Amino acid sequence: MARPLKPIDMIGYPEKFELALRYGEGPLQQNPALSDSDKLLFYAVSMQAQKGPCKEPRPSMWDVVAKAKWNAWNDLGKLSAFEAMFKYLAAAAAPAAPPVDEPDSPPRPDSGMAPLQLAPNALALGGWSCLPDSGAPARYRHACAVVGARLFVYGGRGNSGRLASGLHQLDLLTGRWSVPAIAGEPPDLRWGHSMNTFRQYVIVFGGHRRRGCLNDTTMLDTEAMQWDTPLIEGVLPPPRGNHAAAVVSEKLWLFGGDAATFGVLPHTVWCLPLASPGSPAASWTAINATGEPAPPCSDHAAVAIGARVLLLGGSSPQGYLELQRIPTFHTDTLSWSRLVTSGAVPSARAGHVACAITGSGTSFQVFLFGGGNSATGFDDIVVLRGGAAGARWTRLQSSSAAELPKEQPPPTEGAAVSSSGGMLLIFGGYTGAGATRRCYAWGCEPHDDESASGAPKTAPTGPGEGVASSSDEALVLLACPADAPANRHATAAVPAFTDALPGAIVVPTPPADWSAEVHALVSVADSPTQALSLLTQTLQGLQLQRTAFSQRSASLLARARLLAAVQPCVQTLRVGGQPRFFACFWVGVVDVQRGKTVVGSSMSREISAEQAAAGWGKDARGALDGKDARGALDEDTAAILHHAWRALLRGF
Repeated sequence: MARPLKPIDMIGYPEKFELALRYGEGPLQQNPALSDSDKLLFYAVSMQAQKGPCKEPRPSMWDVVAKAKWNAWNDLGKLSAFEAMFKYLAAAAAPAAPPVDEPDSPPRPDSGMAPLQLAPNALALGGWSCLPDSGAPARYRHACAVVGARLFVYGGRGNSGRLASGLHQLDLLTGRWSVPAIAGEPPDLRWGHSMNTFRQYVIVFGGHRRRGCLNDTTMLDTEAMQWDTPLIEGVLPPPRGNHAAAVVSEKLWLFGGDAATFGVLPHTVWCLPLASPGSPAASWTAINATGEPAPPCSDHAAVAIGARVLLLGGSSPQGYLELQRIPTFHTDTLSWSRLVTSGAVPSARAGHVACAITGSGTSFQVFLFGGGNSATGFDDIVVLRGGAAGARWTRLQSSSAAELPKEQPPPTEGAAVSSSGGMLLIFGGYTGAGATRRCYAWGCEPHDDESASGAPKTAPTGPGEGVASSSDEALVLLACPADAPANRHATAAVPAFTDALPGAIVVPTPPADWSAEVHALVSVADSPTQALSLLTQTLQGLQLQRTAFSQRSASLLARARLLAAVQPCVQTLRVGGQPRFFACFWVGVVDVQRGKTVVGSSMSREISAEQAAAGWGKDARGALDGKDARGALDEDTAAILHHAWRALLRGF
């Protein structure tokens, strides 16, 4: 249950700090429960908030009081003014609590921020880290997908062999597992299905259920948190499970699989155009492809590299498929070819997982983990690095194996994989001990094709689509207003960020946990002053949460180079006695490496009273409820936001 808000909770920074300083300084200093160290803390953080880092000359060693105050202030170093304000208020709320002055210590629960749990161990490049599993579901033959800063898991089987129920999500900012409340009719329970992302949607297709198979398509809107069934007409693909699927060019491409009555299916490629729920009906198409097709198989993996889809391994009637000559489907020419690889080619297998990451120019990396054959299970992680000069397999050794032997995943089949912010995330699967709930993160090392050295990074086609960023790209966490269409906000920001930082990856997130209640009540500011205050409050919340992690943590907060936020503002002016409404966006960015913060606003535009009442610039649900959705981020509004980001980042 959310904590009740006091009147001061509705005030942003720096006004909240100034009020506390004006009316609380005297009572605090006279409080008999305060120790001398408490009083020094209040003095130091108040001076840091008002004047910045200590630049006063060191007092005489004989002036004990002045020297103690100077030392307390000087010890804060380059602590930002916003952090100092926050610490003053947090300490004032509980003056007997110890000061929070260690950058890597987690925030106190009474500070209003949720405890941070993600990745207690450092995530080294080229090494494993085991994430918290409290509340995680033990399962195998499930599927998962990342949208924004959340990992979604659905379906599979539990230890009893029964179908696993419910959708679970892992917050990649805080490390919490939860079962979200979702509207709409959920898909039937299943295993061996696929999950892919398209814009803010997670697409669930097919799978096994009891003694049969499915060929239905269901979409989860991760912004409205609602299940929807898209309109599909015409012939459907044969029911199947243990297939592979990929999203390329706003289409879902379907490969292989098996069925309870037919066994392994012929390798006919099926394609479905994707659109938002409520769009005109779409139709599946069986592709008449040219070239030598992939052999019929199941339990394989599909990864998208630009317009190509690579099919890795799997089980066929003739045995396990080798990984030296990889069947490759070209979605632009509807043709098959083979990618011939060299190096430490991994053993043939099925039930493994694979994920792709792009680099400069034509370079890419495909990471492959686990799986098994009739003789053994595998716990190896291998990478296929490709580019203009060819593709070569390399067996990777975990850099954390000696120091953290318990953090390494065991031989696993039937796991699920996704990626975010230069990390591979491998969840669940079947091990020697049965179904597991463990989630492992691997820190991906960057790879650049030598022939494309110095070329800018290739960005995905949009948030939540394509492949993950490599670790040397600029990861941008974008805090959107509560209930905002986060994917549209990110889409409006992406061109500006990629122009300023080629290869930047923008991950939309909800507002920082500690200020979510304030955003829920004051969702659209009614004055420039309030908008600036809420914007800086959100940026500060992200920075404070980030201090809980080391820079090599598996948290997206720790791995982000830029922290960004957007705040809509609707101001009411009376002209001739009649109210008129003017709207704009305030945007801000913090470069955590340089300690630089910039804020700015878009130009204002006049909007109607209906648009103002609908929650201009943030309402993502109007269209789903059949209401007027003009308050949502339409093309004109998105263009205003896009120009605001460009102006802010010019020269940044």
